[in-house]
Amino acid sequence: MISSFVFNPDRNHNRHFFTLLIGLMLVSHVSHGQAKQTIRGLRYLQTFTIPYNTSFEKTRVGGLSGVDYIPEDKSLIFISDDKQARFYEARLHITGTRIDSLHFLNVWPMVGSRPGNADAESIRFNRQTQQLFWSDEGERKVGQPGSLINPSVHIADLTGKETGQIILPEILHMKQAEGGPRNNGALEGITFNKEYSELFTCLEEPLMEDGPRASLDKGPFWVRFFQLGLPEGKQKAQYAYALEPVAYPSAPADGFKVNGISEILYLGGSELLVIERSFSTGKQGCVIKVFKADFSKATDVKEFSSLGSNQSFVPMQKTLLLNMESLGVYVDNVEGVTFGPALANGHRSLLFVSDNNFQETQETQLLLFEVFPEQ
Repeated sequence: MISSFVFNPDRNHNRHFFTLLIGLMLVSHVSHGQAKQTIRGLRYLQTFTIPYNTSFEKTRVGGLSGVDYIPEDKSLIFISDDKQARFYEARLHITGTRIDSLHFLNVWPMVGSRPGNADAESIRFNRQTQQLFWSDEGERKVGQPGSLINPSVHIADLTGKETGQIILPEILHMKQAEGGPRNNGALEGITFNKEYSELFTCLEEPLMEDGPRASLDKGPFWVRFFQLGLPEGKQKAQYAYALEPVAYPSAPADGFKVNGISEILYLGGSELLVIERSFSTGKQGCVIKVFKADFSKATDVKEFSSLGSNQSFVPMQKTLLLNMESLGVYVDNVEGVTFGPALANGHRSLLFVSDNNFQETQETQLLLFEVFPEQ
């Protein structure tokens, strides 16, 4: 029996349309038939907000860290990074260029290697195998028993039951010594290539060996992307990507500030969509920048023990597509992105989702964009 809950928003931000035309071509992954489509611009349509106190099937709807669209069912799947990781199935109702409602259909626990204590960050649906792939960021709290938990990518059936894991490179293992991924700075995003023969993932922040975290300085701040062959996850290559500096100073000056990659999305060929998320204490919301990153000319750095000490490599080429500050609307902690259903005019939609961290002062947002194809 399918349970359901319909949320009709009591407030939607900024009913004006904001058109952002990007003066470049972008080859994108399109869910219907995995076709390619050239994009010449994005138009911001709407921010749809799910209230903080929304509940479904005795769960709080929040902490939404990843989203994917399943065209056959015309449904969205969201993963929640609550300690009991779970995923929701929902149906998005769009009229014209606006979201009317979000209709929750089901919720299932992600039964993984550490049930009740996962840190789920991204979810993707494999249309070939009819399986879910989801990432667990792991944990590094030196000096505490059982506090070194390696990042992982899990494979699950459509009820969330684990059926396998992807073997990740040893460089992603947590370490007691100063090295490896930083706590809360490991795997955030995963995405398939169009044939589902490869899985891409990346670090949110630099490995300790690769240099410092992003700061207000100009950098470079190097993070690694991983290209893995499926089904077993054999490593094909690693690529270096230069993060932007932190967008704003914190208040106080020594307060927490960060910039890192919160999600990626395969576009086509050698191109990925990359979300960089910058947050500084004392400033409301996040600075979200969306880049196109191309690894076609990038050096394979999987044999490099340190990117900080050896910079004789060619990094991924990156091009800014969108700085969400230009939209003139409040943008929260964006952690997920997917191509969504076609709009009434036949153009593709692009959806971003924000993680409210289960905080009443933050928002769970769906940001809807129209994709303009090249003429």
